[in-house]
Amino acid sequence: MANYLAFVLGKNPELSVAEVLAYLNSRKISFSVTTIEKEFLIIDFHEPSRYPEIKIDDLGGILKICPVFIDSENFLPSMIKIENFFNLSKKAVNFGISMYNVKNWHELVPDIERYLKSELRANKIKAGYIKTPESHVALTHTDVINKKLLEDSEVVVFFSKNRYYIGKTDSVHNPYEFQKRDVGRPEQRAIYSIPPRLAKIMINLTGIKSGILLDPFCGMGTILQEGVLMGFDIRGVDLDKNCIISAIKNLGWLKKEYFLELKELDKKILNKDSKNLSKYFEKESIDLIVTEPYLGPPLKRFPPKKEAEDILKRIDQLYSQVLPEAQKVLKPKGRVCIISPRIRLDSGSTLSLDMKKICKNSGFREINPLVGISNTFPLTDSEDRHRIIREINVLEKG
Repeated sequence: MANYLAFVLGKNPELSVAEVLAYLNSRKISFSVTTIEKEFLIIDFHEPSRYPEIKIDDLGGILKICPVFIDSENFLPSMIKIENFFNLSKKAVNFGISMYNVKNWHELVPDIERYLKSELRANKIKAGYIKTPESHVALTHTDVINKKLLEDSEVVVFFSKNRYYIGKTDSVHNPYEFQKRDVGRPEQRAIYSIPPRLAKIMINLTGIKSGILLDPFCGMGTILQEGVLMGFDIRGVDLDKNCIISAIKNLGWLKKEYFLELKELDKKILNKDSKNLSKYFEKESIDLIVTEPYLGPPLKRFPPKKEAEDILKRIDQLYSQVLPEAQKVLKPKGRVCIISPRIRLDSGSTLSLDMKKICKNSGFREINPLVGISNTFPLTDSEDRHRIIREINVLEKG
């Protein structure tokens, strides 16, 4: 049995690594980090039997999970034991080969292809080879789904620190499910929504795996949707009545689409002002708060410093009023994952909220999900075209 699992990281590697570590820690799974590269993370597990608890559907930032069967300084295709990679009772199989951080991939891929075809023929199995798209050295997660390689095999080779790690893809991120929960739901207004992928990552970053989840700026209900699918009891608040109507409608759709038990949504999703949270949740304590508040007006250009300062001053007032209320309704050691804005300026620099000051004044302490691995803090989620960068802050009630 393999001791390692390799995780192929999403578009924001640091965020993906932080999510995996928080997820594993919250489930008290014994592990150590073997290696981190730009595209992948390899974890050494001390209890391989715990693998079934690691479900890729619970993760938002991971593209593939691959048990690793070979760990070697040198690699020959003959080291691959095909019984670890194929169901030898089949009469025909398809397979793919993907490489990550492997410089001599152009030599290895043909050798592995020839070896596997030969071994499969020797076992009287007809083999079909699925090539990677031209100029790519790895099949994408969508390739794996579309080519149905989870039914057969994708052999994956990772290289780091002069060692080869060879495994098989066990599960992949399903973008079609996330797309359905984003653009397939009945109510959509992009300005009020974060991607379902990011919502799931944020929930995992809290390190809390059960209980009552509150989104005090719930908008269209994206975070609440992902929370329900992860088994949380949800609460939502928003000042915009239309958003509340839409969130309830979207959650009703989710209930039917995923056969969920969801009751009394009209009592759990409130059209209220989050500056007064403690008035609405006097009789119940919240385990975690996950939210994206107002990040400022849509920007058509990179603003000058003075304009950005004025925007952040108004947002500072909002955060400084809401976080003390969040502190009142959270259980002891309850956590918050909250997005704050970092604005890109016309000068090329950026300007952020002073979250350290806001947290200190609100009774929270900041948590670095990558402590001991990276000093990058807070984590961010953005693209080059974005004028406002999402800073992802994890806080714990003091």
